[in-house]
Amino acid sequence: MRPLVETKKLVRALGGDGVEPLTILHGIDLTIDDGTFVALTGASGSGKSTLLYLLGTLDRQTSGEVWLDGVEVSGLDDDDRARFRNERLGFVFQFHFLLPEFTVLENVMIPMLRRGDKPRDEVEEIAYTTLELLDLGPLWQRKPGRSPAVSSSGSRSRGRSPTTRRSSSPTNPPATSTPRTASSCSTCSPSSRAS
Repeated sequence: MRPLVETKKLVRALGGDGVEPLTILHGIDLTIDDGTFVALTGASGSGKSTLLYLLGTLDRQTSGEVWLDGVEVSGLDDDDRARFRNERLGFVFQFHFLLPEFTVLENVMIPMLRRGDKPRDEVEEIAYTTLELLDLGPLWQRKPGRSPAVSSSGSRSRGRSPTTRRSSSPTNPPATSTPRTASSCSTCSPSSRAS
């Protein structure tokens, strides 16, 4: 079985341009198998966030290798890295990154619609099913920060992880007078999708 995550001699240093480099990560060798639960702990400033940014392809290492599900990601250009993140990674940040002008459902739909590989109705079902799996289904119509029920940072963070779980079985929305649609989301419209 190949590892899900693997680093080889991973180094990340900051500085340069006349500033003495500060090495944050010193030759990290790490292997995480599929299905493994891992907790990353350490003192403040020890490099935990730096390592997570490298594993999430949000930053580039100074040297060494980062392998994610059999792909050595340091060789990917910025566009390919962004595509890799969009298609294969899910993040739950400590602080939410929801767009306040859209509903919780729309926030979950946006990354999938921008990818453009599924019809809108399928994206909406996946998004709603994901919210149900995260016990956020009743909040699908709400806008973040506009209701006490969506004000906890944990709830907002869970609402931004649409592709971490997917289901092909539809989940019926609760009975409501408002149809479950993200029609107000101009970013979600087919004409504004990245090509």
